[in-house]
Amino acid sequence: MAPARHRCATALLAAQATALAPFHHAAVKCRDIERSMKFYSLFGLEEECRFRSGAARCAWLTGAATRLELIEVPSYVNATAAPDGLVEE
Repeated sequence: MAPARHRCATALLAAQATALAPFHHAAVKCRDIERSMKFYSLFGLEEECRFRSGAARCAWLTGAATRLELIEVPSYVNATAAPDGLVEE
């Protein structure tokens, strides 16, 4: 087994590598996509594109090496229902 100082150094290097690991984007579910886009524009994020995914309205925002996906899911969609997510009334 490696001495304690080597184990600590290895753990530190692993933690730093994990902290610096790049990721593609973060996604945020919101109630009002227009309002959310205005909010994130305060942080310098700009609209890249808008699209639909099923019943959801979505938008990509980018800026300062950040990519954020906003997802507005209508209230009639139940994410736990299968397969199409629509709530039966």
